[in-house]
Amino acid sequence: MAYDNWQELQAYLGDRFTLNLVPANDRTKDNVIARKGIDFYQHEAEERLYVETARALDYLREPFFTYVREAAPPCEVLDYECGIGSDGLRLATMGYTPTFADEPGVCVDYLKWRLKWRGLVAQIHKPKNTPRLPLAVWCGPPEEVPALDRLAELGQTVALGVGPLEWSLLEAYNERARVQIANAYGLLRWQPFNVNWLFIAFETPEPIRAQTEEVADG
Repeated sequence: MAYDNWQELQAYLGDRFTLNLVPANDRTKDNVIARKGIDFYQHEAEERLYVETARALDYLREPFFTYVREAAPPCEVLDYECGIGSDGLRLATMGYTPTFADEPGVCVDYLKWRLKWRGLVAQIHKPKNTPRLPLAVWCGPPEEVPALDRLAELGQTVALGVGPLEWSLLEAYNERARVQIANAYGLLRWQPFNVNWLFIAFETPEPIRAQTEEVADG
């Protein structure tokens, strides 16, 4: 079933919904942060719901989901630092079973409502308590990419959508990050798309702690 994301947000906010924030953008985010601070924006600001909704509708992200399916067939997937959960919900329509991870706050509250609205059941974890699953995904701007070693703990396969990237940053990723990932993990795909986006997929080893526990249990 297809869902209209703006109508969904309107249904959630009710009388508080305003067209003045449609579509929202980074300027909306920056204005809230300038007035009330980053912590307020991340955890309390309803404006963030508009920003996250607009980001999820960016057509430049569409190849990300195609590449995810090519990197890992439908399975349990972790939408890490999920915000309002749009990536995990999209993957659910493609046959994946999503689990979500983010800090409690306005976005997670909305995600819980979205799951109920769509008739879905899924776990939502705090990032520090996140399980390791067959696939972990993250999609967003380069300055917010989580640490690779943390992502490697969370998914047997990790899929990243990084963008938009300035040309100099895209070159830097090609020169440094690609080598780093190829040396530390099993690089599956390194695919620029839509000029200034980058899809990265890599396989990860099992955490040492998990291997030790298996030996101890045996």
